[in-house]
Amino acid sequence: MRPNPRLYELHAPAWLERQSRRFGQRLTLASVPDEAWRDLAALGFDLVWVMGVWRRSPAGRELALASSALREAWDAEVQGWSADDVLGSPYAVLAYQLDPGLGSPEDLALLRDRLHRLGLGLVLDFVPNHLALDHPWTRTHPGRFVRGDERAVARHPDWFFRGPDGSWLAHGRDPYFAPWSDTVQIDYASADARAALASQLEAIAGVADGVRCDMAMLGLDEVIERTWSEVLPARAEPAPDFWTEIVGRVRERHPGVILIAEAYWDLEPELLRRGFDYAYDKTVYDLLLADRVAELRERIARGDRMLARGVHFTENHDEPRAATAFGPARSRAAAAVTLTLPGMRLVHDGQLEGTRTRAPIHLRRANPSEGSAADQAFHRSLLETTAADVFRDGRFTPLGAAPPVLAWAWVAPGTRRVVAVNWSGAAVEVAIDTPADLGFGPPNRFSSRLESWSFCILPAEPAPV
Repeated sequence: MRPNPRLYELHAPAWLERQSRRFGQRLTLASVPDEAWRDLAALGFDLVWVMGVWRRSPAGRELALASSALREAWDAEVQGWSADDVLGSPYAVLAYQLDPGLGSPEDLALLRDRLHRLGLGLVLDFVPNHLALDHPWTRTHPGRFVRGDERAVARHPDWFFRGPDGSWLAHGRDPYFAPWSDTVQIDYASADARAALASQLEAIAGVADGVRCDMAMLGLDEVIERTWSEVLPARAEPAPDFWTEIVGRVRERHPGVILIAEAYWDLEPELLRRGFDYAYDKTVYDLLLADRVAELRERIARGDRMLARGVHFTENHDEPRAATAFGPARSRAAAAVTLTLPGMRLVHDGQLEGTRTRAPIHLRRANPSEGSAADQAFHRSLLETTAADVFRDGRFTPLGAAPPVLAWAWVAPGTRRVVAVNWSGAAVEVAIDTPADLGFGPPNRFSSRLESWSFCILPAEPAPV
């Protein structure tokens, strides 16, 4: 995999439903015509994150249908949805087997082979923190889950449910939110649970080129302590570090697999130290969304190594649509930032069209894209421009420019690019000085006028020797 790869996220059931309408036949993931995947390859994507492929929980589906909050959200997001559209959460996994609605068990290997022929890699999800509350392990291996006694249940009744054997099992949760009521919480201190999870991750790595690990920071010791200290019994010796053990095992069998950590709370470096290749860089997203451009400039100027191993995005299935959160003009400037910073560049299905309505991950379908032709033309042009080799294999250097402009250079043998983004609602005159050691040659200053929320990518070539 080349440095600074591009990752395209799609929700498998809704995307497959759309492709079935497009091609006029009922499709599985393995039977989608090459044309659909070739479209992504032509836009310069390296990896496709096919989200939501695993078997979902029947009990979780019933809980979703009974949730008034979810039903209200679906009413706003998908016109005419029905109970038949409700699948349940893709993050309440009943089994790490391809959902029958998406194809037969061998279809994932067939899909990976097809993507490889088109120059694309396959990324799948792994959810280490929890499983569906009706997962078979609740009957066969209840010791793999966090359990509570009567005192704990009395203090936190919403944290627990009765397992098949009558014991109290904990729902999956993080320390800042209510429990996920459709899940059961893994006990990270259980050697049996860790071994079973490692085997599962190895199996996923056997059919995928990359694995996106959901809420990975919940498996760090400090977060486990923060979340479950009231419930977990004191242990004579601490359990081995979860991610160090799991990642080490997977690397032995699948050394080339790309491991991506969904992470928050500034814990990304901890996960990178444990062997992940990339981790979500939510900081860049938050700084852009809050217009805290001075802090972002400082972070980029420091040459923060997190940038090069971060996953940069302006939307994903957990965030609002970029065109809604940022607004049309600001979302375009944000796309220019995230597609030209070093690291993994994530684009969400619908983002290229400027879609404004979220696609619910519990449903098998979403509204047709309501973006504009202009949005699509803009994003395709930006993807084509930033697909140049210099943005993949070149050297990234922050450049000085007066606020509110963000500026940097990409340099490779024989090729130079200067990126300047006006992160403000007013037009500005930009003057950017480039260090002599970057090889631009005299003059070392580039000037341009940038309108509000706009950017330029200057094809600055070195002066002849």
